[in-house]
Amino acid sequence: MMRLSLAAGLAVLAWHGTAAAESAVDVPVRVGEHAGFGRLVLDFPETPVWRLERQGDQLILHLPPTDRVNFSGTPPRNVRAIEGGLGEARIALAPGAAIRVTRLGTRLAVDVTDPPDAKHPATIAIPAAATTAALPAPQAQRRAAAHSRSAHRGRAIKFKSEPAQVPQAP
Repeated sequence: MMRLSLAAGLAVLAWHGTAAAESAVDVPVRVGEHAGFGRLVLDFPETPVWRLERQGDQLILHLPPTDRVNFSGTPPRNVRAIEGGLGEARIALAPGAAIRVTRLGTRLAVDVTDPPDAKHPATIAIPAAATTAALPAPQAQRRAAAHSRSAHRGRAIKFKSEPAQVPQAP
């Protein structure tokens, strides 16, 4: 009788594992490279339920057991590896990288910032005198903001974007 119960229990566990794998929800992962950070975006079919655990330079993203993380491709420069699977994803980070996690509707964005010693692409420096000359006076800014708030309550506001005139340095 004991053997029969044990066999039945094992059969139920095996069936449950097979059923979970068959009803798994695929969660694709997209990646992006940005100045100063790399981004992983997990696209869930509905609002994600997740928990993140960090162990040194390793992230473990815990998900419901029916979610299967699928990643194939090249990770961002500050991510060493991404291993997907049923109910979790493991993300190996570059040493010293920091993370930010944001939920955007049904997507989960994991931003991995470059370590402090990472080389970044060159940026163009703008002299401080040139930038301050193009800014409007604080009083004019306050008046414009007050007018905008009172005149546009409850309606969508479209802003016109015009480039600032920057005086040439001598």
